[in-house]
Amino acid sequence: MKSNLLILLLFPLFLACEFDKPDSEVVFPKLISEGMVVQREMPIKIWGRGIPNEKIRASIAGAVGSSKVLPDSTWSVSLPPLLAGGPFELQVNLQTIKDVYVGDVWLAGGQSNMEWPLKQGVIGAEAEFANADFPMIRFF
Repeated sequence: MKSNLLILLLFPLFLACEFDKPDSEVVFPKLISEGMVVQREMPIKIWGRGIPNEKIRASIAGAVGSSKVLPDSTWSVSLPPLLAGGPFELQVNLQTIKDVYVGDVWLAGGQSNMEWPLKQGVIGAEAEFANADFPMIRFF
């Protein structure tokens, strides 16, 4: 009798927790993808598109943040700064982005030649790529 009463009391709590999980699908910009690097020791901003008024919950390496999708279908979540490390998994609602590192992000800018592929016009580029051993460097 006591166990039945306990089940009846805990069942609504279980349902309330289950329905509160953010499970709507989200869409990320190309920049937020597998193999990405986020800047260390700075707040981390994750953004994308989703269904208006749906909840968004993001987490990486123990850092957690939440938000709601705005009426224009956009959302953003700020996560606290992290120290360098990885690989981590970035979880946003039910979607997972793997192989995420926290480290130094460099942005290169210049003239139109900045859009050339990295190996174009470099003498000996194929040999350099074949002999390179820098798995932590990412290029986007």
